[in-house]
Amino acid sequence: MLEEINEINITEKIDSFTKEYEQKKDFHIKAAKTLKNLVVNLLAQKFEKSNVVYRIKDKNSCIDKIGKKYIKILQDDPEKNITDLLTDLIGVRIICMY
Repeated sequence: MLEEINEINITEKIDSFTKEYEQKKDFHIKAAKTLKNLVVNLLAQKFEKSNVVYRIKDKNSCIDKIGKKYIKILQDDPEKNITDLLTDLIGVRIICMY
């Protein structure tokens, strides 16, 4: 019985995360682009050549990561939200050539 409750709770959390991800997708894209531009401008002061790229973790990749890494935490703590656990939704890679 407790396992069924946990499975329902996890399913609800994933559904909630999916909706939130879609709602905030444009914001995340704008945030990543803004961060990239800030880094590019800062690097231009010291480096002639640099490469800055960003990525936003795909929704399905997030769900896969939840299943692999955070499922136990979510089962043990009903108050935890998926967004509290994902720390790498936006990534920036910086390559400086000098």
